[in-house]
Amino acid sequence: MKRICNLFCIALLVTNCGEQKAIKSVSMDMPPDASCALDGMLLAVHDGPKAQILRTDGSRGYFCDTKEIIVELLDPVRKRRVVGVWLQTLDEHTWDAHADGWRAADSLLLVAGSQRMGAMGPTLAPFIHRERAEHFVREYGG
Repeated sequence: MKRICNLFCIALLVTNCGEQKAIKSVSMDMPPDASCALDGMLLAVHDGPKAQILRTDGSRGYFCDTKEIIVELLDPVRKRRVVGVWLQTLDEHTWDAHADGWRAADSLLLVAGSQRMGAMGPTLAPFIHRERAEHFVREYGG
């Protein structure tokens, strides 16, 4: 059975993050030397979609795997500092793209349980369009 999960859970985690400063909340291209905010791994050497957040102080956190963003959003203290969440989509970009394709997390569909591995093993595959997500599921499971 096809299971395409809406990123509703991440949207809920980001919603009501406390009082937020007026920050222009847009995604940024990932610097070539960016390292993961969670474990320090270099992002450019790992395939699979990445994630990024914007914090209330204007700092950005990049993650080498889409599922790693959940750690940040489940921590009650760190969650309050998050004002934006983006994931790299696979609609128009390949699995090994490393710096582009960013979309707001609350507008995406996620495929969980596919055969494709991210930097940290099984990961979430983000899509804008349901048809692309369904094609991915037919090819890689999920």
